[in-house]
Amino acid sequence: MKTVISIILTIILFNSCNAQKKAMVEIGDKVTDSITFKKGSFIMISPAQLEVGYTTVIEGIKFTICKDKNNLVKYIETKDNVFITEDSIKIGMSLTEVKKLTNNELRLERGWAFVMPLPSGWNVAFEFSKDDFNKISPDSTIKWIFKRK
Repeated sequence: MKTVISIILTIILFNSCNAQKKAMVEIGDKVTDSITFKKGSFIMISPAQLEVGYTTVIEGIKFTICKDKNNLVKYIETKDNVFITEDSIKIGMSLTEVKKLTNNELRLERGWAFVMPLPSGWNVAFEFSKDDFNKISPDSTIKWIFKRK
């Protein structure tokens, strides 16, 4: 009996993990009617590049996406502090905390943000200092998490 219950629980867990993976929007996915998107305003997706953002909520987490002319996702971002990357990184973490979890290099994308790519494929963005656009404080916090094509 324990074996049967164990097998059933394993199947349920496996199916819920697969459902979660399918529900997430990824770069290159076709934007379809299966997920409701609300057209928003222009957002900056890199220095000097504005795109129309579409918002959606997936599994209780708010995302903004941008799509290309073929209706394929080319940018995804979230500022939702519920979202946690596979790297255990979330909005509000300090640069010092992030550096404890990854040794990836932080780079300045002038006019936009300091960006650090994560092993999971996500990137974290920190705003630059308002006093000096070329500097960042170790206690600066993640403002948004994104992926882009």
